[in-house]
Amino acid sequence: MFQELSVQTTNQKSPTKMPVKLPTKTAVPPPKAAPPVKKPKKKDDDEEAYTVKTAKSAKEKDPNAPKRPQSSYFLFMNDRRPALQKEKPDLKFGELTKELTETWKNMSDKEKKKYEDMAAKDKERYEKECEEKGIGKKKKEEDGPKKP
Repeated sequence: MFQELSVQTTNQKSPTKMPVKLPTKTAVPPPKAAPPVKKPKKKDDDEEAYTVKTAKSAKEKDPNAPKRPQSSYFLFMNDRRPALQKEKPDLKFGELTKELTETWKNMSDKEKKKYEDMAAKDKERYEKECEEKGIGKKKKEEDGPKKP
């Protein structure tokens, strides 16, 4: 580990050689580089190699399914937006939405009640249409517990 090296010192009387030990480099291997990322080879017949797979595959939408119910907030927005557009035609869609959102936040529960009732009726309509078409969501109780 150490290497001997003689150093000459100058003394007024006589020059002498003194052994000095200096550290030497130890044999430490250099860090290994990460392995290169392999790209798939392009093949004309194998299109499946290039499809992106997601954790959950998207379900196909049923074209005959009933339209989902709107929330009281969306019913309010759809009701008030045309009137606000007439009042302030220079506002962009996003600015209209911000202004209507502030109005919704500042409304009392009595004022919101009208839209909440409309939303409840819309939800009943949706559930009725789902029952008629035999479309329904499975409840967790019916599926049973997954873990004991």
